[in-house]
Amino acid sequence: MKRQSTVIRKYTGANPFVSSQAKTYGDEKVVKEFFPISLYWSLFNEQNEILLGTRGSGKTSVLRMLSYSCLRDFDNEQARKIFKSKEYIGFFIPMHLEWIQDIKARSGGVPFAETYEYFFFAFNCRAAISFLQELSKLVADLNPIVEHRLLRESIIVKKISKL
Repeated sequence: MKRQSTVIRKYTGANPFVSSQAKTYGDEKVVKEFFPISLYWSLFNEQNEILLGTRGSGKTSVLRMLSYSCLRDFDNEQARKIFKSKEYIGFFIPMHLEWIQDIKARSGGVPFAETYEYFFFAFNCRAAISFLQELSKLVADLNPIVEHRLLRESIIVKKISKL
């Protein structure tokens, strides 16, 4: 009889926990299931931070909880203070390994420098999407009257399009 650990180590199928990863959760579920450790609150600063941990240790959950949209819905006194002050506006950029694998698969004989440029382009597009989603929520929160919000969004769109 084979030991169960041997069977598990030789498993080559799809990840059975793929649907239980923070990257696939909606904001509501991330916020609902999040329990901050003391170090979480120290991440709200203007410094660069490195977040290390093994797979499944909660890195993505922590990063998502630093975003404006998750922080605003987090029922926690310290989170409300940070949210109300608007001194920290974070946004989460999902970084999927599938991008890198897709770039490698499609590259064929394309030089590395070109695939690198494609990766940067894809990353910048995803960063822009994430930024605009958070900005939209921030503008809505700051402008609860629809007419004011539409006017503010129009001003922002004009400024962004000039860039």
